[in-house]
Amino acid sequence: LNRVHFSGGRFTTVGNAGITLSSTNGGTNWFQETTGATNVLQYATTGGVDRLVDGVSEVRVHDEQLWTNELSKTNGPPDWTYLSAIGRPGFFLIAGRTGMQSEGYQSTNEPYAWFTPHDSVRNWLWDVMRLPPFYVTVGDFGTVMTSGNGVDWTLEYVPPSVQNTTFLGVGGDTNLLVAVGDSGTIDAKLTVRSLV
Repeated sequence: LNRVHFSGGRFTTVGNAGITLSSTNGGTNWFQETTGATNVLQYATTGGVDRLVDGVSEVRVHDEQLWTNELSKTNGPPDWTYLSAIGRPGFFLIAGRTGMQSEGYQSTNEPYAWFTPHDSVRNWLWDVMRLPPFYVTVGDFGTVMTSGNGVDWTLEYVPPSVQNTTFLGVGGDTNLLVAVGDSGTIDAKLTVRSLV
């Protein structure tokens, strides 16, 4: 179990494998709720009478009747790892890794509509290497960054065709660098002249 939340006389605790337990009698008896979540849940909160649980690729809302998968909606939040949430009547704010935030708003008796005002403040980085004159790192959304000292980093331009790629590895030498990533992506256009 990862978190516990208390509101309106109800304890809600969440944990691994989508487990959600509730208690309405001061923690004496607990019952398992069927949220539909199967991944790790990290947080639970309440917004008015509605409840929300979130975690690794999971955002579920209970509207006094049933649990809904908010990620499956066309106007849902991004599929992400969420680590916290704040609830208010008709409103949820969820936040997660790398600074990702999304806001859910509800009009009277309507499903929540989600709005993501900003992209994640920092993409995940998956690999780094050092060549004699510089460092290079690669990551999510085609991120390629370079540094001459390992402290100050510059975001480098990548072709539009790889900007939605997750680069998982980088290798090469000072003449040619190759980044590889999801769906078999290989970008061999990373030359030293474009990086430093």
